[in-house]
Amino acid sequence: MRTNLLITILLSSAIVSFAQHPTNLTSSNITSNSADLSWDASICSGNVNFKYRITGTGSSGWAQTNNVTSPYILNNLSPATSYDWQVKCAGTTGWSSTNVFVTTS
Repeated sequence: MRTNLLITILLSSAIVSFAQHPTNLTSSNITSNSADLSWDASICSGNVNFKYRITGTGSSGWAQTNNVTSPYILNNLSPATSYDWQVKCAGTTGWSSTNVFVTTS
């Protein structure tokens, strides 16, 4: 019984730590070629990984950058284009929910 309880506690702890992501994702100061992206990474014990893509390009369209800080300025974007972006705590599985912004014309 003790072994089962210990295994259950360890598995539960591991699942919780892998499911944590930065929160309060925000896109601001959006121009025709850049956007300021920010999030609250206080839940992360270390670095944050970031990825973005043009909306609708599928899973092969993601461009990823590791060890970023908030706020993150994303440059060299195309005008009047919709972009998806996500973040995650480094060393965890999965990503945050998708945040979307559209650059100006």
